[in-house]
Amino acid sequence: AWDDSAVTRFAFDYSTDGGSTWTTIGEDTAPVLEQGEWDTRALHWKGSITWDSSELADSSYCLVRATAYDINGYSDQAYNSYAVDHTPPEMYWNLSAQPGNGYVNLSWAQEPYERKAYIYRSLNPGGPYQKIREIEDCSYHDHQVEPGTTYYYVVTSVDEAGNESPYSNEVVAIPDNDTQPPVNPDLNIQMQEKIGKEQTLRAYATDYGRIESFDFEYSLDGGGTWTPIGTVSSPENPYGDFWEGRLVWNSSSISEGPCMLKATAHDAAGHSCLKEREFLVDHTAPEALGGLTA
Repeated sequence: AWDDSAVTRFAFDYSTDGGSTWTTIGEDTAPVLEQGEWDTRALHWKGSITWDSSELADSSYCLVRATAYDINGYSDQAYNSYAVDHTPPEMYWNLSAQPGNGYVNLSWAQEPYERKAYIYRSLNPGGPYQKIREIEDCSYHDHQVEPGTTYYYVVTSVDEAGNESPYSNEVVAIPDNDTQPPVNPDLNIQMQEKIGKEQTLRAYATDYGRIESFDFEYSLDGGGTWTPIGTVSSPENPYGDFWEGRLVWNSSSISEGPCMLKATAHDAAGHSCLKEREFLVDHTAPEALGGLTA
């Protein structure tokens, strides 16, 4: 809701008879302020609540009402109509697994109304399974595996209403040893070419297996000697074979001038690759602004 003061709470209700009678869902008494996100002239507030709607009849329609109250006692309402859907989607019968060097590749045919898929894994046939990933795709590389270990997988389809299908057919895979080093390394500093007093270092690499860590170092003598900055363990794997490590570095003690940075990616099989780049250390503040008026 928009308000020029403070929204103090949101109240949520629902109706199954077109608005003649209302049933309380609950309240959010700690709205979040998003000041100036779209319009700096007003304050934008957001409220949310978790609602267990399992008591509603399947295939019916439900009217939901949200009421915003501000600090001065004023209020306003918004309405929306939803179709109740408790029917799970069809289960998969086409899951396949292809073991690779340090990974297992899973693929399946996506359902027409699928919103996302849950991936489950077990060390035993038939489970019990542990959910390892939620994705919005129809394939997945499982990097969190050990060569020579037998893994059993199933997937489920999740529709727009959050209904989850039964388990798919089960597949089994035994990943091989990872014989390839990481490739395509890169290194940057918040997309800049200069090093300030504090910045976030970002390193990237791709690997079919699993990258375990990124090491960051700097050199002030053109790469003759290197000083450790820090290590990022268990880096992020946002998609596919791409891995990213981020580290905040306080470089205020580094003298101004040229500085070499190095990032080294280490994978689970003991292979590595590195990237070196030259930057300029600049701790000099810009001149003060002049001519400010109000």
